Amino acid sequence: MDITKFELQEFSDLGIDQKTFSELREIKGYDNLFDLRVEPCIDNSLFNFSIKSKNIVGVLSSSEYQVIVKPKIESANIFLMMNYAFGFEINFPNDKSELEKLPDEIQYLFAYYFLESLKEFLKNHFSKNYVKKEEVFNACIKGKVELSKYFKKYIPAGKRNLVPCTYFDMNADTLENQILRYTLEIIRKFIFNDTNINSTIKEILRPKSIAIEPYLSGITLRKIRLEEFNRIRYVGRFKNYKPIHELCKFIISNNQMKLDSSTCPFRSFIFDMNKLFEKYVTGVIKKGAKYYGFESQENFIYSSTAFSKTIKPDITLTDKNNFKIVIDAKYKNVLTNEEEPIISNITNSDLFQLIAYSKHEKINASKSILVYPLYGKATETQLLKIKGFEDSSKYYLVGIHVTDIEKKTILFQKHINNIIYDEK
Repeated sequence: MDITKFELQEFSDLGIDQKTFSELREIKGYDNLFDLRVEPCIDNSLFNFSIKSKNIVGVLSSSEYQVIVKPKIESANIFLMMNYAFGFEINFPNDKSELEKLPDEIQYLFAYYFLESLKEFLKNHFSKNYVKKEEVFNACIKGKVELSKYFKKYIPAGKRNLVPCTYFDMNADTLENQILRYTLEIIRKFIFNDTNINSTIKEILRPKSIAIEPYLSGITLRKIRLEEFNRIRYVGRFKNYKPIHELCKFIISNNQMKLDSSTCPFRSFIFDMNKLFEKYVTGVIKKGAKYYGFESQENFIYSSTAFSKTIKPDITLTDKNNFKIVIDAKYKNVLTNEEEPIISNITNSDLFQLIAYSKHEKINASKSILVYPLYGKATETQLLKIKGFEDSSKYYLVGIHVTDIEKKTILFQKHINNIIYDEK
């Protein structure tokens, strides 16, 4: 059965008819990827129906429709953003023939990137750990005898020779590796089971998946919940797992899959560009702010006379004198040209949020920085002067050019360090 396909770029819209509008509303999860809008015509006699994309990119499919939202940033720059975001150094292929055959859609780029990253990781860092096991032995003992179970279950049944034991076995079937196995299965189902993917894409991605499978063949495949990542301590033999797990967590948190179905098409393979941008900015600043301590995100309660709200700054830096700097990254559709300053694109809500972070009693930041993406040639750094609001803190707006990540990331680091260390 032929499906109807819609393609649009993030932050853009596409006109549709009323019948399609009604049918798209029935697709589970559509509101994650796009908004469906109804607006009256000029004469108010009819209505205009449209799809309006958000900052979520990827593909959403049903038996009749497929909606694809493409990123505004081109593939090579997204590839480099992912390296900073997840701590890898996967090179964008010098031989671009493979990627040129892939459609310009982020779901294929992410699949390609994950398979390449996982291959390099497994070759260099795949580890085993001691796993607790329970087993009943015949007339012998291994590890610790479970005496309570032995006397309550096996002695009354006349099975004195059977001894229940628990012991630790060096094994690769650990939570750390089960996360890798489950994420690989998400990618595999996307590649192999979606009937809408053409043969060229499968020819490129399938061999990469097959080459990885022997490493994880003995690992239990089960659904991984996001809270399970909190159980892992990245020390010892598992200290190198954190970057690949960050990538796995990003993929798992954004995608839907049924493990018990081998034939159903992949319904959703989407990515939040705002989260990727935040991770990218965080990765860049971690490398650049060498003389400040980097603090992980922490929840704070912001209270006023009217309401109470939980807030969480993206980045908090603290120096040896306990001076704090707050940095908040916002992925916006900032359209700028050489004459237009980026301050003309700033929203009041973003600015008020930055102030709330800065003035929280547990932070009291001396400087606060709001980071926006740029697509034009606007000024990269501006000191913000807020009318009717005066204090000793300083507020900055910094733009980073996402159209040339390789060159502009270094410039962005320089702008951030100029602010942090008061350099000229």
